[in-house]
Amino acid sequence: MPVSGYYEWQDTPGGKQPNYFTARDGSPVLTIAGLWDEWKNRETGERIKSCTMIICEPNEFVAEAHDRMPVLLQPGQLDHWLSGDMGVEGAQACAE
Repeated sequence: MPVSGYYEWQDTPGGKQPNYFTARDGSPVLTIAGLWDEWKNRETGERIKSCTMIICEPNEFVAEAHDRMPVLLQPGQLDHWLSGDMGVEGAQACAE
């Protein structure tokens, strides 16, 4: 999932505070590992496309704001992720 950034919400005494995370190197795009599927609603017969982001424990920086973060793919990992050659354990961004 290509994104310009993502929000994580932090609980504070004054209420939830949004934190917007972008690429550390200034790149305009982050690539979040995700899955998608198409399925049929049994009640209506409608075909529905849905997707989800893969989530992991946060790196040290994000951990200051939240207890999780999306799995971020590095540029060299994108083709492997899309082809199915790489599982989520191959993504390095959560450990960085």
